[in-house]
Amino acid sequence: EEHPFIDTSKPLKDYCIDSDSIYTDNHEEIIKQIRTHSNSSLLLAFEANTSYQQESITSFSFRCGEADIIFNHKMPLNVKVLLEKRLGKWSIGTGVSYTYMTADYEMSYNLRNGQQDLHYIGIPLYVGYELARIKRFSFYTSLGGQVDFNTQAIHSENSNSHAYPCIENIEFRDKKPQFSAQLHVGAAFEIAPHLDIYIEPMLGYYFDSGSKIHSAWHDQPWNVSLSFGLRTAF
Repeated sequence: EEHPFIDTSKPLKDYCIDSDSIYTDNHEEIIKQIRTHSNSSLLLAFEANTSYQQESITSFSFRCGEADIIFNHKMPLNVKVLLEKRLGKWSIGTGVSYTYMTADYEMSYNLRNGQQDLHYIGIPLYVGYELARIKRFSFYTSLGGQVDFNTQAIHSENSNSHAYPCIENIEFRDKKPQFSAQLHVGAAFEIAPHLDIYIEPMLGYYFDSGSKIHSAWHDQPWNVSLSFGLRTAF
């Protein structure tokens, strides 16, 4: 199975920075061994640049030796439109979710250097409980799951990368759905009857989908993200 980091529409020689030191004549050699491990840390700060920093390293075996690709993931950003059925303090909800993820990647010796952008559309299903209400403000928690579908993935090579002249951009899509279990704690403000705007941090566990894309979900199953949007209830 081919790895999305390799653009199979281009000749393999395009990936060879120096034909004397890095050379392969087929895709099986360039992706013959893929080993993944991760060193992760969580950085949360109460300021504008709040971010989730995680580093994962994937080693590709070349004939000339090994070169590491390092991904530094930012916190996923999530926007939702939700529909809830309220039963007193309890509620059942679903809706549509959009998630944007970005990561910087770097390869040893600057062979590859750029940015990865991922876009997902998801469908959540959850049960919520209202913890408190103060006038038009409400505070709540919810537990549920979500399935996400990748709609686009882009690798944008930086101009200082050795590979930039021949692979400036690579676009691909992962067809495997991503399932997750999620815990939310949020705050909402009622802007009109039965219509709230909300913001909520989320802790999620992302099940192994077999994806070859190195997203924040893939590299660290336990993941923190920030969600905001609109919700309506009946």
